[in-house]
Amino acid sequence: GKTTALRILAGDLRPSAGSLIVDGSDAIRDPIAVRRLVGFLPEQPPLYPDMAVGNYLRFAGRLPGMAPADVERRVGDVEELMGLKAVTREIIRHLSAGYRQRVGLAQAVIHEPELLILDEPAHDLDPAQIAEMRALLGALRDHHTILVSSHNLPEISQTCDQLLVLDGGEIIASGSEAELAARWLDTFRIEVTIRLPDGGREMEFDADAAAMPPVAAAIAALRSMDGVLGIKAMAVPQEG
Repeated sequence: GKTTALRILAGDLRPSAGSLIVDGSDAIRDPIAVRRLVGFLPEQPPLYPDMAVGNYLRFAGRLPGMAPADVERRVGDVEELMGLKAVTREIIRHLSAGYRQRVGLAQAVIHEPELLILDEPAHDLDPAQIAEMRALLGALRDHHTILVSSHNLPEISQTCDQLLVLDGGEIIASGSEAELAARWLDTFRIEVTIRLPDGGREMEFDADAAAMPPVAAAIAALRSMDGVLGIKAMAVPQEG
């Protein structure tokens, strides 16, 4: 439900029930005001592939009602920040995935929003492009409140100060990475897939976190056994 929640927060989707206040503005009664406060980069950037980068950013700047002079100033600013100066005349469809994501991020910040919402900003990026995106977010964090949604927990831990965990549309935990680890990582589950005459199947057993050295030894021993197809170790939340 994280993408749905972000779309509602960004004013892209109307909620069927409840209320939403963003920096004092009611997102249901005055969605236009909220859209001016929020910059949104969905998982698939909202790009027009046949437009040149600079022209697209001018279009994105005019949508929230920016004055023409402010649009030109901000296009120059965000192209400089995102490393897009060299491709300002390039047609978007000809850009790499990394550059398209930069253009998407540029349109999200061009109107200088208070809140920047990013849904899977590292989607479809290679490791080098992910590192570049992380650096861009680091440059933006001093000027915006940034809300990032991702299923990639290691990436989130390198980007965010505070974490929210959603399950079934509900917030079930919040805090820093260290706080969540101290509260939740009490048990480890190991899933072992083995080869049998009729195909593979999974076997599971649990071990306390305090017994992690024996767990590691068990994993090493299992890896060396003939017929083991795969091993997966997972932390099991035990809040309390």
